[in-house]
Amino acid sequence: MVPPDTGLSRQSALENMTAMRGDPSERMERSPVAIAFVDRESLAIRYANRAFRALGEQSEESIIGRHFAETLPSPSAERVVALIERIQQCREPQLETEVEFTRSDGASVTWSVAIEPIAAPTGRPADLIVQIRDVSNEMRERGRNAELVERLREVNERLLLAALREQDLADRTEAANEAKSAFLATMSHELRTPLSAIIGYGDLLANGMTGSVTDAQREQLGRIKRSANHLLTLIDQVLTLARMEASLEVVQRAPVDVTELLEWAITLVAPLAAAKKLAFVVQPPLEPFTMNTDALKVRQILVNLLANAVKFTDVGQVTMTVRREEMATFEVRDTGTGIRPTDLERVFDSFWQVEQRPSRRVSGSGLGLSVSRRLARLLGGDVTLVSEVGRGSAFTLRLPLEAPGTSR
Repeated sequence: MVPPDTGLSRQSALENMTAMRGDPSERMERSPVAIAFVDRESLAIRYANRAFRALGEQSEESIIGRHFAETLPSPSAERVVALIERIQQCREPQLETEVEFTRSDGASVTWSVAIEPIAAPTGRPADLIVQIRDVSNEMRERGRNAELVERLREVNERLLLAALREQDLADRTEAANEAKSAFLATMSHELRTPLSAIIGYGDLLANGMTGSVTDAQREQLGRIKRSANHLLTLIDQVLTLARMEASLEVVQRAPVDVTELLEWAITLVAPLAAAKKLAFVVQPPLEPFTMNTDALKVRQILVNLLANAVKFTDVGQVTMTVRREEMATFEVRDTGTGIRPTDLERVFDSFWQVEQRPSRRVSGSGLGLSVSRRLARLLGGDVTLVSEVGRGSAFTLRLPLEAPGTSR
C-alpha cells in the first residue's frame, strides 16, 4: 500500500517531533514498550520506535507518514484506532485499556494500550502518543493464578467441610462413649448388688445357719459361690473400665508392703492352681520394700495376670517373681499355650479374646488384660508381654515406687 501523501518526510517528522517533545533519546528507541507519535487529524505516524515497528514488521523509512491503521496487524489496528476516535470525539484527556485479539496464526494476544495528547506548538492540534505493551504472558499467568486460587478455595472448602464432619463425628463418638460408660456403670452396679446377696445367702446356707447341710448340698453351694465370685470379678472389671473411660478412676496412694501383696496373691491364686494341678511358685525380692501406691488397683492387676496365667496353662507351673529395680517389677510367667506374635498387642484390647470361637476352651470377658494395662498406666507404670506359642507367656508389671495421685 502506498503511504498517503501527508507531506511528512522522515526528516520533517523528526523536526516536528523535536519541536514538540525534544530530540528522541536512545532510551525511547530501545524501550520494550511500543511507542508512536500520531498526527491527531490525519492519524499519520510522526515517529515510531523499534518496538512499535516490530509490531507491524515495518522499517523505519516505510512507517513514517503512513496511516496508523496500516502500521499494525488486523484486527488490532482497527481496535486501537477506535480508541483514538474515542479521545477525538469525547475529548477524553487520556485513555488506557486492554485490547484482546487473535493473530492469524491462532494465538491469543492481549495488549495494554495507553493513549494521551502531547504538547504541540501554538496554532496546531496536539498530537497523540500511543504506547503499546504486550501483556499476553502476564494475562495467561494471571489466568493460571486465578485458576489456582479457585482450586485452592475449593480445596479449602472441602477441608473445612471435612473438618466439620470430623468434629461432628468426634462429638457423636464422645456422646456415644459417655452413654456406653453410663450404661455399663449403671448395669454393673445393678448386677453387683443382687449378686453379692446371692453369695452372702450361699455362705449362710453352707455354714448351717438355717439348718443342717449335707455334703452333697455343701458341694453344690460351693459351685454356686465360685460361679458367683467369677461373675462378680467380671462385673468389677466392667465397672473399672467404665470409670476409666469416663475419667472417674482416681489413684489413692498409701504405703503398701510388697510382702503383704505376695501373701495375698498366694492365698488367692494357690487354690486356682491346685485345682488344675499346677505348681504355683512365688519368688520374693531379695529384700522387703514398700511402695506408695494404690493397693486395691495393684491387687486387681495382679489377680488378673495370675488368673489369666492359670486359665491358659494346663500343664506345668505359674511363677511370680518380684524385684526392686528402678521400679517395682512383678513378672508372671506360665508354661501355657503361648500367644502368636501377631496377637501380642491385641490381647490388651477390650473384649478381645485369643480364642474367638464360640466354643473356645476358656471363658472370660476379654477385659482382664485391658483393664490391667490401663490401671498400670494410671499408676504411672505399664504391663508388657513376651510369649512363644507352645512354650508359655511372661507378663511384666512395672510400677513406680511413688505413684501419681492423692495420698490418703
